Amino acid sequence: MSSENLYPLLPAHTICLANEVLEHVFNPLIVYENIHRSMAAGGLLFGNFSDHEKGLLHVTPNLAPLRAKIQEDYEPLGVKLYRKIR
Repeated sequence: MSSENLYPLLPAHTICLANEVLEHVFNPLIVYENIHRSMAAGGLLFGNFSDHEKGLLHVTPNLAPLRAKIQEDYEPLGVKLYRKIR
């Protein structure tokens, strides 16, 4: 990551731990797309993607669009755990 590339592409992976992270970035859907693009089929995504109170560190408190994308691309396996289906 650099000031010229705030949302770098990620290496291939099979698991991503993103618990309590995406409310702290200005463009969570870009970060999500980078995670999703690089994740292997059947890969696991772990995280809390609920809304937060707007504040100094919660720059994107409404994660509803992110949850909609996760619902399209992943199946829930349990509390905060999802498997990539497409």
